[in-house]
Amino acid sequence: MNDRNPAVADSLAGKNGPWAELAARNHARWTEGLPPAPEPEPEADPIAPFDFVANNRAFLNLIVRGAVLLLMTLGFYRFWLTTDTRRFLWSHTVVDGDSVEYLGTARELVIGFLFALAVIVPLNLIAFLGSIEAESRQTFASFPVGLVFFLFGQFALYRARRYRLTRTVWRGVRFWMDGSGWAYAFMSFGLLILAVMSFGLLQPWRVAVQERYKMSHTCYGNVRGGFDGSAWTFFKHGILLWLGAIVAGIVLLSVLGSVLAVANPVFGSLGGKTNMARAVFTGVVSGLAFIIFAMFFWAYYKAIEWRWWAHAVHLGEARLQCSIRGHHFFLLYLKLFGLALLVAIPVLVTLGGLYLAVTALWGSLLSSAAEPTRTVLLAWRPTAQVVGGFGAFLIAALAFGILYRYFMQYRYWQLLVAHLEIANIHALDGAIAQGDLAGVLGEGLADSLDVGGF
Repeated sequence: MNDRNPAVADSLAGKNGPWAELAARNHARWTEGLPPAPEPEPEADPIAPFDFVANNRAFLNLIVRGAVLLLMTLGFYRFWLTTDTRRFLWSHTVVDGDSVEYLGTARELVIGFLFALAVIVPLNLIAFLGSIEAESRQTFASFPVGLVFFLFGQFALYRARRYRLTRTVWRGVRFWMDGSGWAYAFMSFGLLILAVMSFGLLQPWRVAVQERYKMSHTCYGNVRGGFDGSAWTFFKHGILLWLGAIVAGIVLLSVLGSVLAVANPVFGSLGGKTNMARAVFTGVVSGLAFIIFAMFFWAYYKAIEWRWWAHAVHLGEARLQCSIRGHHFFLLYLKLFGLALLVAIPVLVTLGGLYLAVTALWGSLLSSAAEPTRTVLLAWRPTAQVVGGFGAFLIAALAFGILYRYFMQYRYWQLLVAHLEIANIHALDGAIAQGDLAGVLGEGLADSLDVGGF
């Protein structure tokens, strides 16, 4: 008598296959007269979250110290501050239990910047002479110079990204990037022309082509990346937001008009100061309303863009997932704007008080000084005013620079990390180290042209 269930004979024959264990279990159950065991559910792709384990105070101390050193070195310390910021953010970002490392150095950034100056200074000289020639001849001689700067800017963006990737390591394997920065620059220029000619309607296709080029040349060890996002999907969400912004803008203008109409009787009671009061009130209310309006729609646009981008990016079989929403960005922008206002008021009051105090002190010195000293003081007064104004500007820049770095670098990064996940992350387990370190020219160009990230 045959004691084997014919239904599982083939499965048992392939005992090294994925269903061999189930087939053996079913055979045992059949010999005991039991029904076959249910088939196992297919295992879902493992999803690994991103974690950010940094301390807010530690980063705040870092950027405050960096801002003071920036002020003392007239900005030269920015290479060290940029490197420290990247190391802090990278090292406190944990993916599937392992933190990311940043291996770039401030010395590399300084060298890249010096190399870039050798390119940018002649370009600026050509741009200056070209603008004079264009003005004298009323021609478009400055257009080629503008085109060259645009191409250099796009080249710098690509090569700076390549530099940062080759200095980023996770689980002992470095990211890297190939491809041509100049090919990307000329491609970006052509796509920009098409987007402008279409009044911005082709912008999603422009972004999709650029991201596809960048990700197809991005690798993690021997695992190559890719981008399969649909520009049409981005367009559908973006056009709805754009139409909503138009409708909301019309409503906002109507509301502002009604507010000003209601406030007119109040202005009428001010006598000769009516026009100035109305102008100040209109400027403040309209400015605040439009700033908040712009922040709101920009926040929702960035959320749409991030979700679209993240779901289209992959490294081999590992794919990103993003759940961020517009209100997350809007609250971040609102906090930055509110704190900037709170900082601006005491800064302006302090600077105004210092200006009045210095003016009064200078006036008293002039009134009590003898004639030779009085002449010297009068000669140096414009210089003192310029130095005082420059010092006030540096103090204000110091305060707002700290706010910007804390919210738009640290908090922004923290927000994104909290809403990112990686599906099928185990596809990266077998990655083998490959790729060479990129040069620093692109990072230096991006810094000198002010087009790079942090």
